[in-house]
Amino acid sequence: MRLAKNNIVHILALSGFVALAIIVRSPRAEAAACAAPTTDYGSVTSTINVTSAGNYRVWSRIQQPSTTANSYSLEVDGATAGAICHNSIGGNAGLAINTWNWVDYKAGNSATKVDVTLSAGSHTIKMIGDSDGLLLDRVILTSINTDGTTCTPTSTGDNCVTVANVAPTVSVSASPTSGTAPLNTTLTATPADSDGTITSVEFFRGTTSLGTKTAAPWTWPITGLAAGSYTYTAKATDNDGAATSSSNVTVTANAPPTNKPGDANGDGVINIYDASILSLNWNLTGRTFAQGDFDGNGTVNIYDASILSINWGK
Repeated sequence: MRLAKNNIVHILALSGFVALAIIVRSPRAEAAACAAPTTDYGSVTSTINVTSAGNYRVWSRIQQPSTTANSYSLEVDGATAGAICHNSIGGNAGLAINTWNWVDYKAGNSATKVDVTLSAGSHTIKMIGDSDGLLLDRVILTSINTDGTTCTPTSTGDNCVTVANVAPTVSVSASPTSGTAPLNTTLTATPADSDGTITSVEFFRGTTSLGTKTAAPWTWPITGLAAGSYTYTAKATDNDGAATSSSNVTVTANAPPTNKPGDANGDGVINIYDASILSLNWNLTGRTFAQGDFDGNGTVNIYDASILSINWGK
């Protein structure tokens, strides 16, 4: 990545390092706009969102190709009356050439820190190349504590960058969603996590936990539901501990139909099929309604035939 003419490549990150109070380390006068550097090798503008108002240290990870090509300029909200201007960030001829270094100062003076006071909300950050060939890998803003300390980046600076975890998403379905009691169904959750992994899915009937799965398939069997309506949800948890609950899915178990006199096979019509069932079980004992015992005395006989006859065709 090279800060050459009309070509700046950068990464911006806003640190989550704790700021306990307001401190201005090196206050600067505000100007209506920032003056352009004497030499401009191109620029890039980005927008950051500051969640907490406070004072921040600007760290830049740079690599200088020579003892003279060793700085760049930075503007914060340069097009507004509250513009903050920092020219010649770095500017240290003593830094090792062609080696990545973190700098938080101007013009080679480590005491002249690049500090900014930012309100909560959106801010525009503009980086301007004023040294041909300087490499700018990353810019990090770290909050300043009451005692003046702040996070010092190492390596690529990830030790100072707190990335907010994105909570997982989850939906739940049931198959089937209705049927005759006693009803069996299966819950299926569909969890996802855009910045990590799913570690568990917990299934609920109302507010009662049915159990937790820690690996796919994310399913849960439900058996023997009595007549009634039931509400189920699923809760997914990701590898950072964030959890999200799904919308409800409703499962309805319908009461079984009342036996219709003479309807042995339960198809709702008394006909030749019911007569055949009765005939097959004629004079047998220990029979059920479905076997032709319509009067419930345990034996299929003339009384059951009478019931069949009376209801024929209904």
